[in-house]
Amino acid sequence: MYIHDALKKYLYIYFSQFAIYYYATVTLNTGVIAYICGGISPNNNKYNIPMNEILIYDTKLSKWDIKNVTAAKDAIPVP
Repeated sequence: MYIHDALKKYLYIYFSQFAIYYYATVTLNTGVIAYICGGISPNNNKYNIPMNEILIYDTKLSKWDIKNVTAAKDAIPVP
């Protein structure tokens, strides 16, 4: 992962324990980056990340975590 700090003119390079592809990211005001959906490729065995598992990267602590999430009943509309 590359993090560019434009104010300090630094480029930080952090090596993730995950090889993630086809994902969406959201940066929260707490300094956390949430990686939603996508796939993971440990040992070249590719599989999709379940929608109830959100990969979290804390930019302040330089730490990875997985958060298990659930939706409230009827929160997700039926197609």
